[in-house]
Amino acid sequence: MLGVATSSLTFHTICDVVTKQGKLVKRRMACFSHKAAPLVMETLFLRDASGNYTKEYRTLVKDFYMKL
Repeated sequence: MLGVATSSLTFHTICDVVTKQGKLVKRRMACFSHKAAPLVMETLFLRDASGNYTKEYRTLVKDFYMKL
């Protein structure tokens, strides 16, 4: 029988990814830490009301895309 692994990791940040405001959450990202700290909840919107990529999204992916 396999043993259950235990870890001292705790949730540090949870970020919900939403295509645009008013839509349902498409993804949930989690960041873990060995240090206990208050949980941070964030929402990342990929597009604004006009359909353009948000500044936060462009900043996040700028190193991966030549033009956005």
